[in-house]
Amino acid sequence: MEFRILLVDDEDRLTSVLSQFFLEKGYQVQRAASGDEALAILARQPADLMILDLHMPGLPGEEVLKRVKTKAPQVKVIVLTAYPERERAVRALGCDAFFTKPFATDKLIEFADRLLTRKDEDELKKITMGMKLQDASPGEPLALLLLIEPFESVASILLRHLGDASQAKGVYKVEHAANVEQAVMAMTALQPDIVLLDAMTVNEPGEAIRKLLDCPSQPKDYILYMHPNAEEDRLLNLLPAKKWQGNLWKDGDLQAFMALVRQTALEHDLVKR
Repeated sequence: MEFRILLVDDEDRLTSVLSQFFLEKGYQVQRAASGDEALAILARQPADLMILDLHMPGLPGEEVLKRVKTKAPQVKVIVLTAYPERERAVRALGCDAFFTKPFATDKLIEFADRLLTRKDEDELKKITMGMKLQDASPGEPLALLLLIEPFESVASILLRHLGDASQAKGVYKVEHAANVEQAVMAMTALQPDIVLLDAMTVNEPGEAIRKLLDCPSQPKDYILYMHPNAEEDRLLNLLPAKKWQGNLWKDGDLQAFMALVRQTALEHDLVKR
């Protein structure tokens, strides 16, 4: 696949050097010297990857990142900056990688290659999921799920089982958010039917719940799993939701969780017509 890369930086020498490297690898490359120019280019022609500087004249890089991830979340974004203290904030906005200037060009190119390869694989999975949705039997649970799970090991278990119709006893499209900030953006952009929230390991559960409730786009239901301690439970009661406590590494408990997701979808009449 021939990927499109958009380089966004007011340092002409830097974008020129990076452009040459990517062109030699067979990528299509466009350059923008400001955030406004970058957004105008994206409006005309989508990109697969944006390499974005934060400090530029005009629109701040953070605002560019926020708009891209809200309107075109499929675009991967690598942030470049001379200000390492801004990493936490931009990761919360959904950037896919963070490089501090000066950086090793070969490392950046290598990471971009891996990121685009993974994007290609993810899009192939979405095509496959679309075929599954089309082939689902009438009356079978059919829903868009948002999984809020900080731990990759737990997320991989749930994504694997929820994505397998024979295991999940339903056909689900599942979006994964690693933190609540990403989840709020996904809720706004995708409007999921059911939100699954790891209530034990998400940071500051009370504040997380408030952010979710403040989102104008609300799901039909929430499922809180891996229930936390009593104090955190008091905060989580702010959210009307089903609560499940079990061990996802035990097959019996995992099947019980899949059954709860199925039951919730059926309760809201989320089925194939």
